[in-house]
Order: sequence, then structure tokens, then C-alpha cells
Amino acid sequence: MYYDIIAKYNDNNLTIFSRNGELYKFNKSCRNLEKINIIKEGKIIYPKITGITLDHFGNLWLSAEDHGLIKVRLGKYGSVLYHWNPKEYILSDIIFDKHKNMWITSKTHGLLKWNFDTKTPFLYSLSIGLAIYNMDQISEDKFGKFWIQTNQGITKIDPISNVYLNFDKRHGLRYPHNIFRGKTWHPNGNLYVSGGVGIIEINPLKFLDKGDIPDVWISNFETKGIKNLKIWKDTILELEPFQNDILIEFDVVNFNNFKTSIIEYSFGQRTNRWIKIDPQKSALNYYNLSPGEYNLTFRSIYNENIKPKVLKFIIKKPWYQTWYFRSSLIILSFLGIRRYIKLRTQRLLEKQKIGIEKEHAVDAERKRIARDMHDDLGSGLSAIHLYSDYLRSNLAEQYPEISDEIQKIVLSSSELNQKVKEIIWSNENKMQSVSTVFQFLKKSYAELINSNQCNLQIGEISEENDLIMDANTSKNIYLCLKEAINNSIKYAQAKNLHVQFSIENGNSCFTVQDDGIGFSIPDVKLNGGRGLVNIKNRMNELHGSAEFYSSSEGTIVKFILKI
Repeated sequence: MYYDIIAKYNDNNLTIFSRNGELYKFNKSCRNLEKINIIKEGKIIYPKITGITLDHFGNLWLSAEDHGLIKVRLGKYGSVLYHWNPKEYILSDIIFDKHKNMWITSKTHGLLKWNFDTKTPFLYSLSIGLAIYNMDQISEDKFGKFWIQTNQGITKIDPISNVYLNFDKRHGLRYPHNIFRGKTWHPNGNLYVSGGVGIIEINPLKFLDKGDIPDVWISNFETKGIKNLKIWKDTILELEPFQNDILIEFDVVNFNNFKTSIIEYSFGQRTNRWIKIDPQKSALNYYNLSPGEYNLTFRSIYNENIKPKVLKFIIKKPWYQTWYFRSSLIILSFLGIRRYIKLRTQRLLEKQKIGIEKEHAVDAERKRIARDMHDDLGSGLSAIHLYSDYLRSNLAEQYPEISDEIQKIVLSSSELNQKVKEIIWSNENKMQSVSTVFQFLKKSYAELINSNQCNLQIGEISEENDLIMDANTSKNIYLCLKEAINNSIKYAQAKNLHVQFSIENGNSCFTVQDDGIGFSIPDVKLNGGRGLVNIKNRMNELHGSAEFYSSSEGTIVKFILKI
């Protein structure tokens, strides 16, 4: 059961207390006990009340661990007038001072002063440098000083001068096991508290107004596998290699104003100089510390007196950082790399050997096919061409009805014979030069070159520009040039044709130029011209491009390949 007694200003003595989450009002004049139901939004709530007080308007103010700050209209049905409940605050007690200011203690943020204008708390204890955040009961003496129970003892605060004093076991309170629950006042203004050794009477004018040198203690040393380790004296810790992310929280047990003392720390291996600590900072974090020995030293300075505290911790080296492991690893790595290189070289040589053998076999087979085609198919087509040409020369006049068919046989056999020659040429050699392609082009169009039908000129290739191409590239370039020449002769009515090779902007360019009547490229595409489509497809296969420039004065076709 928990009681909080409040005296009302009109001399009607009231006792208001909370029991098991329920609130009661006892009127001493009529000896009437009345239960107060706290109503919020039409529902009764049962907050875990930690503090009770009345304002000068007669409204009831409650502090609760689970419901924050609650303002209630005093009556049988206590309607909630205001509710402030942030999750990060755990409230402990609440009072109004003589100046009608409302003060709230909390277990998380120390002493708070309520701002009625903004309806938010002001972190008072933090603003005056009091590094104690866990506060419980609060009382005001007749001199306007606050007396507060904390997890470290008793703190006395003057809200006018902002000076505070802290008292612990060295003053008879058995710090940090102090229990400070009830609060009441002696008729002469003294305060009674329970201090672990019975009831202690505190005279505000005489109670231990002299402090001691501030003491620094580590309230939490935390790393992997270690949590909430408290360190009160000089200590040496031995940590495993994986325990190299460290959180160190510290508090200052100060018995005078925090601002009159200086707290510094020094951390070995990272810095050898003293670093002054911000009064609002109470934690140090270190991440990924390398193995070795570290000295963390705190010292508090008060009136030129120094009190140091040393924490030494050693982070072991992991097994893989030892010299014998590294030596073994280097030797094994060397042997492994040597073995890998040897096996890799053998595999590459074997693969290369198999590839060369396959290439030789394919090349030999290609040459055999070309030879057989030349000996069998080529000779057979040549015979057909000769026989059909003989028939055309000797029997066409005698049998005019079959002269057209004989002419078709002559032309077909001539075309087939030329195609067989092209296939044999492209399969005879794996690599072809530009000059070789042009020489074969001259052989293919020997009759045209020597005739008066069209003047075909095929340019000469200089030695420095005579590029080497693979069989597929040389075949496709030849077929594209052939297609362009045939189009100029058949459709453009060209009288002069020029075939040239040049190197422009790092690209190889094959050019066919005529003086024919030209053609419309969109019309050719619209009429389904396969010649242009075949040229485009062949150049795309070679990752090149084909460009067409045509007008009434002639046509220029360019085949461009990246070198």
C-alpha cells in the first residue's frame, strides 16, 4: 500500500491516497472515505500512481509510471482534464512549490520543471549539471529547498541559486542501498527519512553542508558477453578478441555543485592526453579496437584535489594473428599457389593442344571439301556449261524452239560454276587479306573488265593497308561487294564502276561507286528488295554498317568495319 498525504489550504484536512491502483479521498472533519474514479473518455482507468498533489485551483495532479502526468477534477468522478504521457519518461513524484511551480521527478530524466505555457517539461537537473537521472520522492522544506530521493542517496537542491548537494553512505545513508520512501515534517521544520539504518531526522540548516572530492564510478561496462558490469575501484579486465566493441557508462558521485568540479579521462593506445568531459555526457563508445592493452583513466578535480580511477583491459590477439599461424599460412599459400599455377598451366596447354588439333582437323576437312568440290562438282558443272554452250552455238539455229531453254541452261551453269568457285575460295584459306578479296573479285568479273559493256575498275591495295580478315569476314565482304556491283550493272545502268578500299577514322571502308541513274532507297525497301536486306544482315553479322548515297548522278555504297 502506498500513501501520499496532502494538506488543503482552507484547513479542511484531506488525506488522498492510492491503493492497488485505486484512488481514495478521506475528509478528516466528517471522517468520510470516498473513492475517486478517474474517468478518461468515458472509461475508468487505473494508473500506477507514484505521486499526488493539489494545485491552487483545487485540481488533483497525479504522476504515474504507466500513464505519465494526469490532471483530474477532484470529486467522486474524477474527470481527466489533461493527460501527458510520453513513453520515454517514467515519472516518480510531483509537488507544487511555494511559488506555484510544479516539479516532477522521474526515473529516467531526473528533476523536471513543468512549463504550463508549452505544456512540456524542462530538464532542470540536466541544465544545472546534476548527473543523476533516477529520482524518486521529492519534498520542499520551509526554506524553499528541495530534498530528493535518488538511486545514489539524497540530493538537496536550491532552485534559486541552482546549487545542489549529494549525500550517500559516507553520510550515514548506506549508499547505494538507501531506501527513501515516506515523507513528513517535524513541527520545527525538520525532515524525517528512512536511511537503511532506521529513521533519520534531517535539519535543513545543519545537515552535512560540506561535500567531498567527486568520485567517478563506472555504472556499466558492456561488450559481447558482458552486460551491466559495475566497477567501483581500479580494475583489470581480460577480454577475448571478439569483445572489441565496448560501451562504458560512468557517473559522477558529487557532493557539491557539479559545475565546480572538473572530470577528465585519458585512453591509452588511442590518446595520451587528458580530455575534459562534457557535464551532459555520461558514456564512451569504442568500436573495433585492435588487440592490445588499454588504460582508461578517469580523474575528478575539485579545489585542486585529484582523485583518479583506472580501468585496464587487455584484448587478446585472435589465433589467426599469431606469428606461427601467419608463418604457416604464408608457406601453405606459397605451396598452394605454386601447385595451382602448375595445374592451371597444364590444363591450358592441354586445352590449347586440343584446340589446335581441332582447328587443324577442321581446316583439313575444309580443304578436303573444297578440293572434292573442285574436282567433282566443279568439273561436272564446267562440263555442263561446255555442253550447253556447244548446243547453243551449233543447234540453236537448227532448233529455234529450244534455243531459250538452252540459253537458260548456259546461264544457270555459269552462275552455279561461279558460286562453287566462291565457296571453294572462301574455304581454302582460314585468313584472307583485302588484296586477296580484290584479286578474286577481279577473277569473278574478268569478262566484264575486258568487255565494253561496263568499265569496272578495282583499286590496288597498298602493303600498309592490306588488312588480314578471317574467312567469315572476307566471305561476307566479298558477297556484299558483289551484290553492290551487280545492282549497279543490272538496275542503275552504270557505265563506270569503281571499287576501292581505304582506312578512315580508324575504320576500314570498302566503297563501290557508279555513274548510273541511281535509285530511291525507300522505294527499294517498299518493293521488297532482298539485295539491300542481305547487305544489311551481313554487315550486322560483322558488327559493321552499310551506307547508301544515291542520286541521279550515281550511287555510292560504303561498307564500314571497325579495325
